[in-house]
Amino acid sequence: MKKLKSEPDFQSQIFFKALKILPDFPSSEDDPYDVLKGAFFGNVITAWSRIFENPTIDSLDQVKIQLIEFEKKFL
Repeated sequence: MKKLKSEPDFQSQIFFKALKILPDFPSSEDDPYDVLKGAFFGNVITAWSRIFENPTIDSLDQVKIQLIEFEKKFL
């Protein structure tokens, strides 16, 4: 996480890798515009931004909380 917070190139690499795997996520006929994929990655990015705001919080816990809330609301 320290490297992620301090090195913009590393941040870009992670973001690029996430975007590369996005098309491989399964989609359904009920979601032709891939709203769930966007919501999923949006939740991960939201958790990531909270970690940047407060570096003392547990990063994995923040991602876990965001994904639990995503699951409750969308799945």
